[in-house]
Amino acid sequence: YRIKVISFILSLMLVSLIAITVYMNDQSKHDGYVIHIAGKERMLTQKMAKEIFLNLYAKNSDFETFKTAKNEFLTNLRSLQIGTEDGKITPPPTTEIAEKLESIGTLSDQFFTLAETVKVKIELGTIPQQSEIQELYRINNALLDQIDIAVQSYSMASEEKINRLQWIQYAGAFATLIVVIGSVLLSRQIDE
Repeated sequence: YRIKVISFILSLMLVSLIAITVYMNDQSKHDGYVIHIAGKERMLTQKMAKEIFLNLYAKNSDFETFKTAKNEFLTNLRSLQIGTEDGKITPPPTTEIAEKLESIGTLSDQFFTLAETVKVKIELGTIPQQSEIQELYRINNALLDQIDIAVQSYSMASEEKINRLQWIQYAGAFATLIVVIGSVLLSRQIDE
């Protein structure tokens, strides 16, 4: 009877450890993808600012690249804030990240409002005020800083989750070792 119980417990523990390992791998892929999207927001922010400033000095303005980057930025930000239907991106794992994304949303609204003002002036052939250009630059840098903090927060949350799962794995491995030792001792008793 005891051998059956030990065999069952050992089997259960091994299956659990395998499941935890598979889950950890899946979470690592998921977290890596989310961190990639958050990092891409930084690149898109730089790209949008670059397009505005390039058009400031261009003979013929073309804001298509700006519009494309803006749409991708807003789509990604929305996905990071609420998740996606396919589950590739889940809602923020911590309140800190949710608040940071909210702050990024507010700053990006300011950036897009001012960028639209500057864009319209460029398209009309007038030169935007120096104060508008400086404010656009300032907001862009603040946006970049907030996105950097969000990416760092995502990375830290992912590391903490993986560390917790690793400790569960270690505890499971230790418990499995104890069960194996117990089964060896039981086998010796039976032999004697």
